[in-house]
Amino acid sequence: MDLSSSFKVLVVASGAVVCYAMWCYTKKKKHPVTLNKSEKIQMTLIEKQNVSHDTRLFKFSLPSPNHILGLPVGSFVNISTTLDNKLVVRPYTPISSDDEPGHMDLMIKVYENGKMSSYLDSLKVGDKIMVRGPSGKIHYLGKGIFQVEKSKTENYKNIFKVHWNDSWGLWYNSYVAVDKRSSKT
Repeated sequence: MDLSSSFKVLVVASGAVVCYAMWCYTKKKKHPVTLNKSEKIQMTLIEKQNVSHDTRLFKFSLPSPNHILGLPVGSFVNISTTLDNKLVVRPYTPISSDDEPGHMDLMIKVYENGKMSSYLDSLKVGDKIMVRGPSGKIHYLGKGIFQVEKSKTENYKNIFKVHWNDSWGLWYNSYVAVDKRSSKT
């Protein structure tokens, strides 16, 4: 075999390897989704870290190591418990993503008089919480299109994720859209 034939074989073989790698990458295994709007899901605390004197990182297990949370962009979860015979429900946005199957992470500032944050701070590894979601009024439809309250659809060219906190130290994720294209009603 001469040099040009060897080169052609090498090119074809390399192309086949690249195509196979791309096929494997795009054939990612679908993970089962944990969240279901119509039912509460029980999650177990598997790790708790002190981030600062008043902030904790909570890691809760999902039903299996293969499960993802399934929280869409712009949505949040509600955590509920009963304290003093009264239902207490608070919204939280996890800091983990669906790229990390098997767990949901929450970064929470603990307030001395905060009902839910104090309750969560009292949890020990192995304790359980009830979670429902996804919740929220903003739905990201893809390609810069958001829907608010299932009414008006907005279309944007550029979207930026912004992390910010309020005067009480609660962290929020916001999606700021600029360069409006058009809107549909």
